[in-house]
Amino acid sequence: MGIIERIILNYRLAKFANVFAEVISATKQEFPEDAEGGGFTYLSQTRQAQIRFHLPKWIATLRKYPPHIITQEMIKASSAQRLAGNSIQSFAYTNLFHYLQTKGIAIDLDSYIEHYAV
Repeated sequence: MGIIERIILNYRLAKFANVFAEVISATKQEFPEDAEGGGFTYLSQTRQAQIRFHLPKWIATLRKYPPHIITQEMIKASSAQRLAGNSIQSFAYTNLFHYLQTKGIAIDLDSYIEHYAV
C-alpha cells in the first residue's frame, strides 16, 4: 500500500473516529454502549439520522482495505492520540476499533500480533 493510499485511509479513519469522539463527549463515558454498538443513540435525532445515512458508505469504503492494514493504522492512530495527551480521541479510536472488529473490517489484536507484527 502506497503512501497516498495510507494518507487517504487515515483521513477516513479520523473522520469516523470523530463520530465516536462526539459520542464520548455527549455521554461523558469512555466506553458508551447501546444496542447498535456505537453509542449513537446518545446523540441528537438529527445527528443520528446523518450517521445512519453515511454509515453504510463509510463501512463499504473501509471494506476495500485489508483488515490487517486497518488494524495497523488504528493501533498507530490510537497510540499517537494517547501520546499527544488527547484522551477523548484515543478512546474514540479504541471504540472505533472494537466497532470495526464486530463488522469484520479489523482483526483482533491477538491475530494481528500472531500473523503480522514484526
